[in-house]
Amino acid sequence: MARNDRIATPAPGRHRRGESLRRAPSWRSAAAVIVVAVAALLSAPAAALDPDRAITQYVLDHWGTREGLPHDVVRSIVQTRDGYLWLATQGGLARFDGHAFTVFDQANTPELGSDDIRSLFEAADGTLWIGTQGAGLLSLRDGAFTRYGVADGLGSDLVRCVLETRDGDLWICTSVGLTRRRDGRFRNYTAADGLPADAIYSAREDAAGTLWVGTAGGIARIDGERIVAYRAGEELPARMSLAPDISLARDGSVLAATYGGGIAAFADGKVRMIDKRDAGLADDRVMSVHEDGDGNLWVATYAEGLQRRHDGRWEQLDATLGLATNLMYTLYEDRAGSLWIGTAGGGLHRLRDGPVRTWTSVEGLPDDKVFAVHGSDDGGIWVGMEGGGVSHFDGRRFRTLTSADGLGSDNVISLASAPGGGLWIGTFNGGLSLRDASGIRTWTTADGLPANQVFCLAQDGDALWVGTMNGLARMRDGAFQRFGTAEGLGANHVRALLRGRDGAIWVGTSGGGLSRIRDDSVRTWSTPDGLPGNYVYALYEDARGVLWVGTKGGGLARIERGRIAGIGVEHGLADQSVYGIIGDDAGNLWLSGPRGLARAAIADLDAVAAGRLPALVVERFERGSGLRSGHTVGGAQPAAWKDGDGRLWFATFDGLAAIDPTIPRTALDAPAVYIETVTVDGTSVAFPAGAGAPARALPPGSHDLEIAYTGVDLAAPESLRFRYRLVGLDRNWVQAGSRRIAYFSRLPPGAYRFELMVARDGGPWLETEAAWNFRVLPAWYRTWWFAVLAALALGALAAVSYRLRVRVLTARARMLADLVAERTRDLEAARARFEEMSRTDALTGLPNRRDLTQRLASEWARAQRKGLTLAAVLVDVDHFKQFNDTHGHAAGDACLQRIAAVLREGVGRGSDVIGRWGGEEFLALLPDTEAEGAERVGRRICEAVAELAIPHPAAPAGFVSISAGAAAVLAVAGASADSLVARADAALYRAKDEGRNRVVAIGAPPILL
Repeated sequence: MARNDRIATPAPGRHRRGESLRRAPSWRSAAAVIVVAVAALLSAPAAALDPDRAITQYVLDHWGTREGLPHDVVRSIVQTRDGYLWLATQGGLARFDGHAFTVFDQANTPELGSDDIRSLFEAADGTLWIGTQGAGLLSLRDGAFTRYGVADGLGSDLVRCVLETRDGDLWICTSVGLTRRRDGRFRNYTAADGLPADAIYSAREDAAGTLWVGTAGGIARIDGERIVAYRAGEELPARMSLAPDISLARDGSVLAATYGGGIAAFADGKVRMIDKRDAGLADDRVMSVHEDGDGNLWVATYAEGLQRRHDGRWEQLDATLGLATNLMYTLYEDRAGSLWIGTAGGGLHRLRDGPVRTWTSVEGLPDDKVFAVHGSDDGGIWVGMEGGGVSHFDGRRFRTLTSADGLGSDNVISLASAPGGGLWIGTFNGGLSLRDASGIRTWTTADGLPANQVFCLAQDGDALWVGTMNGLARMRDGAFQRFGTAEGLGANHVRALLRGRDGAIWVGTSGGGLSRIRDDSVRTWSTPDGLPGNYVYALYEDARGVLWVGTKGGGLARIERGRIAGIGVEHGLADQSVYGIIGDDAGNLWLSGPRGLARAAIADLDAVAAGRLPALVVERFERGSGLRSGHTVGGAQPAAWKDGDGRLWFATFDGLAAIDPTIPRTALDAPAVYIETVTVDGTSVAFPAGAGAPARALPPGSHDLEIAYTGVDLAAPESLRFRYRLVGLDRNWVQAGSRRIAYFSRLPPGAYRFELMVARDGGPWLETEAAWNFRVLPAWYRTWWFAVLAALALGALAAVSYRLRVRVLTARARMLADLVAERTRDLEAARARFEEMSRTDALTGLPNRRDLTQRLASEWARAQRKGLTLAAVLVDVDHFKQFNDTHGHAAGDACLQRIAAVLREGVGRGSDVIGRWGGEEFLALLPDTEAEGAERVGRRICEAVAELAIPHPAAPAGFVSISAGAAAVLAVAGASADSLVARADAALYRAKDEGRNRVVAIGAPPILL
């Protein structure tokens, strides 16, 4: 469990004389010190986790066997200098690039000798040392494994930790002693040499070169020829049974995790115990301890999850707050400052800073469902909640007002500033309240308010505009003047209000479009006027006076000088529904919607609206960015707010979210790109990669070439985009997107060079690249010497033929050539027509069931080879029999053709396919897709069919709709393509049972190893 860092100072104690355990310095050891120091500097974390956040406000990621981890027991973690994260698991060795796991086990790597991996350490020369249960010690260097066991002098074949010290010695923690490897020879030290016990669990070297060792009987310090022992029951608590981890603090002290005794801190010649009596440590059975760059103490406990001590205060993260288990094993801080957690049965976790910070009931918010956010004069934020009233947040704690304090209702859905520092509070069913220096007053329908459901508010001088479910009211001197459809509003259900810079009042309605009130005159715009949607939920006016309109289902509208331009997902917008709009100080517009937050440059939005730019570059912020839920709140106001410091606040269904746009997202290192595997005709081949590597010769007749590659990026792998080209075949770069494999078929003989580059979303292509040179050898009949001999023979034959029958043969050859060419063309055309007819559904033009069945088998086989997930979406037209019975079969056929057209557009990627499964059923196959992605496809096509608005009076919704069942299955032994379709079918029946016109998703089933 030791990690690769080296800072601390020694502490004195009892010692025993004996053989010198540490060699004297030499020029060689000095060089090793420099190498180790440089490696430590390069591998040091760039930044620790933000200490001002609660432990629950970090982004918590999780990987288990369903995500490709070989086993849910993770004992050791190390990030090597090439950027990969290596994991020691009970089911094998795993290498992680941030996107996928590459597993090494006895099935594919017999050299391991054991699948139970216990420890990992990267040496100064880049060798990865691997400790195992039962197979001793292994080294991985240049792709080759070498094993060392008892026969080589190792004390035991159970290796719990490995450490290289600055003098070049390798120390191995075994079950029967501490083994040193020096100059290729092993020497074992036990309790007879002064160690507290024979069973060794951990080792660490401090800044002074002192070696600290954790054993089953205490902790030892090895300094030159001295062994200083701190024994359980003497210097250490008798209740500790072993020391599974030793780490180093910023101040030079040594921290040892003990099982049963808490944490032993060694400093200034003294040892101090941090245990359950330390007012916060939840479990004295400590498995790993780590102090980060900000001085926060992280503690992995045996059964109480993860703890952090910050500014003397303890916090806990356990299974109730998102961990898969409370049984911890090890902690590791990577170079980006993220904290990785290996668990006993819960797989791998990671804590990292997300750009978005969220407060929920866990952090003190009274209610998790936030409807409205609004700044206060003192720099704080007012938060309106579904059942928690309104709360003032000063950055540290929430102070709440409820109906007990005089609010009309605890369900607060709108907020606005009142004159004199007061606050207008709109409630659902409780009317309108005002909080000011005199207290809280409330107005309801009894006072003339059109309705007690107040969705939006806008102060206009001495008047207040109030948007309700039953029209708009202007309140002045306690009296209400109502505006509704009779006065020109598009609808009485008002959802958004904005007082423009010119004094006009803009009114967004639910179903009636956008209205403007100027001098009590009302004008309304709706979809016939160019507005992209009639459900207007958000309004924002930028500094130029351009009005931005967010709609539900219609995207974003830009209005300037009466000209309306719509911007939707077809232009790159993150979502077709926009619930909140706010601008930052850097010229960006932030949009909240059903799938989270999105940021786009106003200049790009202007260009798209004017037709100068085909698509936007949109940065999305979803659950992985720190949001607890991707679903932000719409239809209440304000859904977004910018405070005086430029920080942006958003209302979400899972708490209050904030982001500081002036702080860039976590600084990301340039990802390294690697070619991982090359497969020729289904067989993996060794390949020397790199620009200067010699070309690999592929045998004649090599048909199918697959090159798997990756970009190593632990922080943001989803942002990587790849391009490649095969020099000798491709003139231009092939844009591969997020795909990490290239396919080539039937390459002609010749020399080739595969080149690979990577970029982040919206960013430039990085200079780092990977390359591989190879050549395809020609068959013997395509060699130069065969061509020369053939040419000579043909020349002689031509000369003789010319003399004998030149005219006859020429005429016959011409006639036969013309006849053969004509027959060949006819046969090829007929074959192509027949093949197309046999695979195509005659009514819809989509692939038929025969073609889908073959594609399902092919995609399943490919997914099994790669260990990928295959997803399917099964679609059924709701109440189609009644539609046929009502409108006739001709109308039914036309309906299916229209639905097929939108389904074809809805699957998205070129690798996806959708076809007619039978009758009114359709099936979509989505390679390398999880259930969540399949659910998004299902939801997209459900919405697309609903937008067709095909009348169907017999249906509950009044129009033709579809139900969809989405499922994903990891293609491993024990699963089958039929099980995928069966799970999609089960999900479809659930969608029907739950009311139709919806999608239900079933994730990949767990894999038992």
